[in-house]
Amino acid sequence: MAIAEVKDNTDVVVEWSPYLLKDGGPYAVPPEGRPLLPPGAEPQFHSMAGRGKEVGIDMTGDVTRVPNTTLSHVLLEWAFEQRPEAQHQLKELIFQAYYSKNIFLDLEALVAFADQAGYDAVAARAHLLSGNGEASVRKKSNDAKRCINGIPHIIINDKATFSGAQDPGVFVRALQAAARS
Repeated sequence: MAIAEVKDNTDVVVEWSPYLLKDGGPYAVPPEGRPLLPPGAEPQFHSMAGRGKEVGIDMTGDVTRVPNTTLSHVLLEWAFEQRPEAQHQLKELIFQAYYSKNIFLDLEALVAFADQAGYDAVAARAHLLSGNGEASVRKKSNDAKRCINGIPHIIINDKATFSGAQDPGVFVRALQAAARS
């Protein structure tokens, strides 16, 4: 919404960078995923749906199984290298599938989303199966954790701008300010 509002006057390129939330600690997710823990056990997860609703994001998909998101991030990194302009569409498909439709983010689902976003499904599958990109995703995530403590974390023109779900007007003002500077 915000990008559409400023697109006539501002060039905007969206890049999603990896940030692995559950790669360690008590809520760590193994490669095959795990069941969602009951309300109260993962307080951040269960509170996100309410905050999302406040800003118009549907996170009410009755998620029953938590994926290990490393492959999602590997796919998104690959997608940006292939066609940066379509990475955001792919991220939206992944987000909606998990949070709104309770689709488990396994290899088959990720390849299907890549195909829907206009990427070569065969190449996407080959990349995900190769293991290439996993070390880079982990490194980028670990580097980000040194200075970022919440997601989404928005960086505009290489400057940390804000963190967390925001009203579209906040994005419009930030993008307009960045375009002026």
